[in-house]
Amino acid sequence: MRDVPRARTSVILALDVSGSMCSSDVEPNRLAVAQDATREFVEKQPDGVQMGLVVFSGFAELVVPPTHDRKTLLKAIDGLTVGRGTAIGGALLKGVDAIAEVNANVRPVGDVPQTQAPPQAQTPGVGGYVPDIIVLLTDGRSNRGIEPLDAVPYVVERRVRVYPVGFGTTNPAGMACTRTQLGGDLFDRFGGGGGGFGGGGGFGGFRRFADEPTLKAIAARTGGTFHAAKDADQLQKVFSDLPSEVATQRERTEVTWLVAALGVLLATAAVATSLRWSPYP
Repeated sequence: MRDVPRARTSVILALDVSGSMCSSDVEPNRLAVAQDATREFVEKQPDGVQMGLVVFSGFAELVVPPTHDRKTLLKAIDGLTVGRGTAIGGALLKGVDAIAEVNANVRPVGDVPQTQAPPQAQTPGVGGYVPDIIVLLTDGRSNRGIEPLDAVPYVVERRVRVYPVGFGTTNPAGMACTRTQLGGDLFDRFGGGGGGFGGGGGFGGFRRFADEPTLKAIAARTGGTFHAAKDADQLQKVFSDLPSEVATQRERTEVTWLVAALGVLLATAAVATSLRWSPYP
């Protein structure tokens, strides 16, 4: 086992863009605050760290594959729009597939049929972790696609850590997304005005607080840690603390060649010694 410098880490940001992210319990709304915190997190990463972006509402999508191009990533974060549904399990699998694109030691998962039984549960970190992580931010409960805890065994099997962040309060609040955050057409369709909208558009019935028990289980089962943030300051602190937690990762190093070389060296030394001390000419 050996430590891997953080400069070799790939960080996949998996961001919830479900309709409940329009909630104004965190002003001006959860999505805007998440965008600000994520943007600052990206800008503070060392140049050597590759970063990618997965977004999820009713399904998960890899928007930016792991890259050193911060401008492309920041542009994608600035352009996030909301949708219906929350597919946390799908986001985990998309995150793993994104890591597989840049780490040959990680097998992609691909599309998993919901009828397929997940791999058998494993202890996280057996054999060490790969140096790549998923940071998942959500304000809700999964209600689309594969269940999050059914997706976890695929993540553990590939030795990837997940750091879930549960965002938002449990206090009811109005919905206030901007035209940009609603994608323009949706804003116009439901009569938005004044830079926001008042809970229409089919978003009013969304569960508006994070499923902390499931997020804690994801962290515990993958070797990551769970964080809760109820306002902008707490979310900024969560993101600022993350680099110290993942400063180095442990990964297994193939040492078979070293053992073999040591064996040859010892055998050669033994032969040389025996010849040196042999009583026969």
